[in-house]
Amino acid sequence: MELNFRPVGKTSQHSERTFKPGDRVLSYLYRSENGLVDRVDIHEEEEEQFELPGPLICRWEQYIREHDVSEAELRKQQTQTTEELFLTLAQEGALEDALPEQQLLGYFLAIQLERKRVLRAAGRERYLHIKSKVEYRVPNVEIDPTLLLNIQEQLGGMIR
Repeated sequence: MELNFRPVGKTSQHSERTFKPGDRVLSYLYRSENGLVDRVDIHEEEEEQFELPGPLICRWEQYIREHDVSEAELRKQQTQTTEELFLTLAQEGALEDALPEQQLLGYFLAIQLERKRVLRAAGRERYLHIKSKVEYRVPNVEIDPTLLLNIQEQLGGMIR
């Protein structure tokens, strides 16, 4: 199973203002009331007034680029979003003490980024980020088919 996170939305889910090229956008993954993982994208200046509708899983930021992108550029953006999400989850050993669902998400992202040659396995439960040469510890998570289906269901609209 490959996780392809949808790109940032066209508007802020807080104010419904349109994102424009150059805007800094804050993205949040959280657990919704019904137990699913959901994503919210807002303008940077809306952060103080915004209240997350569920427990935070992770947060990252990105800049809006020019539109009219090719398929190759879209794939590159999806890989960059996945990379940013992984780096946010894995910073400073955060995955070692994380909730089981965060560890599982980190593990899936690490496997996917290894396939995309963004990370390289560097020993047991360790991955090297090729650009920065920083090594991250990612706990191995035992996965079964039922768990895979559960993850896919929980991530719902987050992946495509």
